Amino acid sequence: MSGTSPSSIKKLASSITAEYFGKFINTTFSPLEIQVSPNKYKKHIPLANVKIVTCNDGFIQECEEALAYTISSNILEYECSRRIKLDSTYLFGRLEQIISGQIKSVRLLSGSWIDVDKDLKQVCKHLQAARGKYTFLYEDMFADIEPRRIKVPIIIDCSPTNLLKSTFTLDDFRNENEYHPSLRTKAKFLLSIIKKHKKEKGIVFTRNIRLSDALSAFLGQNNIKVFQVDGRIKSETERLNIVQKFQKGSPAVLIITRNTGRRGLDIPLADYSVLYSPKNDEYVVWQELSRIRSTIISRKPSYILYYSGTSEDQRLKRLVFDMEQSPHQYQFSKWTPPKE
Repeated sequence: MSGTSPSSIKKLASSITAEYFGKFINTTFSPLEIQVSPNKYKKHIPLANVKIVTCNDGFIQECEEALAYTISSNILEYECSRRIKLDSTYLFGRLEQIISGQIKSVRLLSGSWIDVDKDLKQVCKHLQAARGKYTFLYEDMFADIEPRRIKVPIIIDCSPTNLLKSTFTLDDFRNENEYHPSLRTKAKFLLSIIKKHKKEKGIVFTRNIRLSDALSAFLGQNNIKVFQVDGRIKSETERLNIVQKFQKGSPAVLIITRNTGRRGLDIPLADYSVLYSPKNDEYVVWQELSRIRSTIISRKPSYILYYSGTSEDQRLKRLVFDMEQSPHQYQFSKWTPPKE
């Protein structure tokens, strides 16, 4: 089976298991066969009605270009100092292990290997820090950080030329290393979604408590009732009480941080959900979208916001591909907010 993909193996194992289980049931219990009308069970079959929301924001694109320039410059400086070409795909997949010392050598594009030295470890630390900023960027957590256009020389064979190219760098005006929210296009589109469903209840999933607080204040300024559930609420009973108040009350929005709303937190009285940014794990996303109990009969919308022209675009495409390959049922469409 060396040439068989993991997904094919899973399907094969699943079909064999189902076949033997069916034989066991038939020989042991001699079950009666009952025909059930599709209309009887369709209302119980889960289906995620996914609406993709494209957010275009020049600030986000410029910041990402600055991050990409920082990453490429760090790699190029190290490569030129050793006259080598690193296998960047191999490198980026193992940054933590290289920094921790678990990996002692890394692969080059030529296929050969070099030992990990302290300089390469330092490069990996810079790369990991730069890559970590992407998540904060896509979640509108870039307050006091500004992109600035610069001209840099084009480098050929590790030698700078007289030719210049335009790119961006980041000016960081923060007084600390913490990230704080500065709401942008996603927040505006979120407001449009909520206004579209002004007579209904919705759930918004975020990654960060500070972002949740900023969105709560922003929505409150627009006369929208907001509930919050996050890690600051330690009592499970208190969390459930907030959810019950949300479900039993008038139209409102419940903001949940994604590491707080774990399995078992079902909110079937919610009418729609919003993911402030796509995740990498299809199964986790399915768990989140399933909380509102959308089915084939009752197709409740779930919106996924993403910034176009950025790496988040590629992340979303990978997620949609995984969704299409998964055993879960999805329906896809695009949604654009009305022009004001």
